[in-house]
Amino acid sequence: MKSRPKIENLRNWVDVEQRIFKIKADVLSEEKPEIFWIRNKKQIACEPPYKTVLKHESPGKWKAILKSKNSKNTQKGLFELVAKNACGTSMTQINVKLRGFSRPEISQELRQNVDLDYHRVLTVGIRNLDGDYEVKWMKNGEEIREENEEDFKISEKSGAIHERIFSLKIFDDFLMMASFECVVKNSSGTICCQYELEHDPRPPYLYDEVKIAESDNCNGITITVPFVSHFPENEIRWTIDRSHFGNDNFLAENYRCTVYRMRWNQYEAQLQFSAKISENRKYRCEIWNDTGKLEAFADVRMCDSCEEENPEFFEIKHLKKF
Repeated sequence: MKSRPKIENLRNWVDVEQRIFKIKADVLSEEKPEIFWIRNKKQIACEPPYKTVLKHESPGKWKAILKSKNSKNTQKGLFELVAKNACGTSMTQINVKLRGFSRPEISQELRQNVDLDYHRVLTVGIRNLDGDYEVKWMKNGEEIREENEEDFKISEKSGAIHERIFSLKIFDDFLMMASFECVVKNSSGTICCQYELEHDPRPPYLYDEVKIAESDNCNGITITVPFVSHFPENEIRWTIDRSHFGNDNFLAENYRCTVYRMRWNQYEAQLQFSAKISENRKYRCEIWNDTGKLEAFADVRMCDSCEEENPEFFEIKHLKKF
């Protein structure tokens, strides 16, 4: 037996990702109902800033949706949904209070991290941003704009409820001293977060592959580990098959360990030894500074048909923190 429409699950929320305010409800009706939306006793026309949608989800069930750009003028008020079919009319209402338009607040302090590509990233979490807002990043008092994309990348994503996470990726490896600000503004106020870039938090990392080379007379082998470290003091340890045998600049029997500074933040750790003693062994170089550790591996293998070395690079492990 047919009956008038029944309205269930009337609710509202804000789609923070798309900055859209929505009200939706389930309408139970065997035939397609007519839908009317009313705000503060006035019928809402299906034109900007509002959009109405009626979806057929299953036999006898429809989804009624009201959308608008999320702002003070469209979100607050007494909303009514009217559904009508040949058997009658039903109505229900929801009182939507203004929310999400208070002054922006810091939910996660501005801090410095390192991504998987070893780039430094400044991130901050801001809540109370359901409405329209503006974001800008400053470096030493000057705004970072799109033309700075070779040095910086600005991005944002959803965090917790009513929260956005703003990020500034720094591509300039040589930038050591700078003052950064993230300024977030909405219709209710402005908040500014500051960060003084004073040190580089990255552990040592490879800037090129590990190299294995023979001397001109084929009597010696040199393993070179090219790495970047923003700390002048780096502890270097070499091991053979997990057996520790030397430290930085330590001249052990048959082995010589050295480190060379190539430029401001680039170094080369080298291990030199006689080809006659290498046999088939795995060599490991561990490099520490105050922020973490790098491990690099190399295999040196003997040629089956002669006494000459046939070194092959097999594996590099990049980053391992303590």
